[in-house]
Amino acid sequence: MIPDTEVINSQLMKASDELTVTILCRAFGIARSVFYYRRKRYEKYGLLQSRSKRPKRTRTIDEEVKAKIAELRMAHGWKAARISRELSKQGLRLSERTVRKYIPKHVEPKRKIKYPKRQYRRLEQLQLDVKGRIYVGKQKLYPIGIIDRGTRVALTELRPSFKADNIIEACERFVASYAGPER
Repeated sequence: MIPDTEVINSQLMKASDELTVTILCRAFGIARSVFYYRRKRYEKYGLLQSRSKRPKRTRTIDEEVKAKIAELRMAHGWKAARISRELSKQGLRLSERTVRKYIPKHVEPKRKIKYPKRQYRRLEQLQLDVKGRIYVGKQKLYPIGIIDRGTRVALTELRPSFKADNIIEACERFVASYAGPER
């Protein structure tokens, strides 16, 4: 038969008046810290009844804060982390977990912008760029990049100098291989 914890605790407290803490802890098989914890509770509450572990106060959120969370979710499509940051800027400090609890479950996702499909016909407009210089051994080379704005066709060449003749020659080679652009 297992003795009741209340009986053990009451015997422990009665014996503490007569015996030393060390002897009591050895007899009951408990640590000194456990003894002092139980004695403190006995002096405070009387009997050592088991207490509920449930929180005494829970953090509740106002309806206007719930509405603000729903509004941010609907308007921007933000997730809990972003909503939590935005609310902290406004002075309301809520964790992501709390915000996630109050996000509406079924929300229409934010519409994505639909761009017109790319037309792969003729070249539209060429863009040209020369990017710095590259050293290969002791030789200086300049990369010339040409790309079409519409079809995204690209050409890159390495030229020994950054002169107009070299750039015009690269453009002519590009136009010859793909036909001329509209502009």
